[in-house]
Amino acid sequence: ENTVTTLVKDYVIPMTAGSGVGYALLRNAESPKEVNIMISHAWQENAELFVRRLERTVSEKDVMFICALALYQCEDGFGPTILEQVGQDARDSPFRKVVEHIKQRGDAEGWLWRWRTWIVAVPYLMWSGALTVLTLATVGFGCLPRNLDQCMTMPINDNGSFAEYRGAFDVVIRPLPEEFPTILVWGLMFMLLAGAVVSHVCIRKRKIYSGRMVACPNRKCDIYSRLWCVYEIFVAKQVGVPVDLARTLARCDQEDGKS
Repeated sequence: ENTVTTLVKDYVIPMTAGSGVGYALLRNAESPKEVNIMISHAWQENAELFVRRLERTVSEKDVMFICALALYQCEDGFGPTILEQVGQDARDSPFRKVVEHIKQRGDAEGWLWRWRTWIVAVPYLMWSGALTVLTLATVGFGCLPRNLDQCMTMPINDNGSFAEYRGAFDVVIRPLPEEFPTILVWGLMFMLLAGAVVSHVCIRKRKIYSGRMVACPNRKCDIYSRLWCVYEIFVAKQVGVPVDLARTLARCDQEDGKS
């Protein structure tokens, strides 16, 4: 299986041998990048699935610290050993330094960074609110509002039951019920949709600092069984750096398809 360990052994080490620097710095030597996301993961997981999880979780502008690619893995005498890079004290490890750097940058950004998770969710909450208003009005009055005066409904028999469905366009246009709160429903929907658009534009224009840690669960092993993963997450929570889970259906405590 193509695990992260296999990736490092068969590709990363041959590509970086003799350079003295990790793969990430080797690729970005002319223009080093500032890390804003710390990745916590297991080396036993499938490398291809690991990359796909990250593609679903981060943006193209994010810069990640992935130990397999950031540290010099060769142990060939041309650069520092892994032990020298990790250090004798966990407090001096590159993992903690990255987390502390993200914390410093986030503090400089201020309250926008601390509340980023909720701020970026505002457009989606408003859009969901508009959909909820429309759904409640449709269910409550038995018809889907079409405009200010009309609504759409399924054909109804004389006994009040729905007629046999004959196709996607088999609907009846009829006037809105007199008791239908037209101004309230359309007003709320308009305000919520307008708020979603405005907040989305403002968030994209403001470019809130997205520094955080991303923990990547997998189905091969429990990431909590790895001491470094536990330590990284602990440090992030301790200093106040947000910890997100990668977008995957795998659970943190899952191992070999079992939980």
